[in-house]
Amino acid sequence: MKSRSKVEDALKLFHRAEYEGWLMTADALAGSVTRDLAEAGDLLARLQADGFAQVSGREFVLTDSGRRYALQVVRAHRLFETWLARETGTSAPEWHRKAEVAEHTLTAEDTEALSAQLDHPRFDPHGDPIPTRHLTLPELGEVALLEVEPNTVVQITHIEDEPPEVFRRIASTGLAPGIILRVGRIGKNEVEIEAESRTHRLSRAEAGHVQVLPVREEIIQPGWVRLSDLSVGESAEIKALSAVCQGSERLRLLDLGVVPGSRVRVDLSGPFRSPRGYRIRGTLVGLRNDQADNIFVNKEDGI
Repeated sequence: MKSRSKVEDALKLFHRAEYEGWLMTADALAGSVTRDLAEAGDLLARLQADGFAQVSGREFVLTDSGRRYALQVVRAHRLFETWLARETGTSAPEWHRKAEVAEHTLTAEDTEALSAQLDHPRFDPHGDPIPTRHLTLPELGEVALLEVEPNTVVQITHIEDEPPEVFRRIASTGLAPGIILRVGRIGKNEVEIEAESRTHRLSRAEAGHVQVLPVREEIIQPGWVRLSDLSVGESAEIKALSAVCQGSERLRLLDLGVVPGSRVRVDLSGPFRSPRGYRIRGTLVGLRNDQADNIFVNKEDGI
């Protein structure tokens, strides 16, 4: 299993180099997969002997069979991350680490069953495209947040999950793939953005890990506020759930009637405003502040 894991980790790195357009060398392999250059050389020799890689000029490249194998591993990894995000209470920083282990144990049949269970998702929770069952991968044309002009509206498509400490800092702001934001000031040391009615400041290193695509308009409309901003006795119409709200938490809110068009009223509040009691479709529902933060409502429709 350890030998298989090294081969598959190497193939994933080859695929990443190919997809992102950088040279795959023994140094790169030693820096990411093996302990030293000697071990990297042995691993490269094995990949060539197995027909998964070949030399092309100054670099090593995947063969067709190596590319298919790499995409199968990537598919297993991203589907497993999607399952963790949707079906379990696993925290976002743990998705990648757990998927790094599971990808080496899932068979092709396991992977297809998982895809069917998840209704064949196209993107993982980081926004990365999931290879299809035919092992093809689309080019998205996304750009780094740092490359976007100020006052441009964009949607987050991907947040790089390595190194983990940078990903954790970005995740702690509440940003996630799917969120639409407006780029504000791009300074020497930080980038200012407005996302879902809140202003965030990212370091340039953090902004470099966020990939985006331009969109025409923001989803969060003027006048919308977070449910947590309402006072006791106030009513509103539910408009949307934040893209941050995923998995079992999102399903629970939907089951409770937190869907666009539903009316909600704040009936009760604890001593620290969390949890609070909300009247939704005639039922009193208790929500913590972090849950109500992810629900957008409008108080301006005559409610």
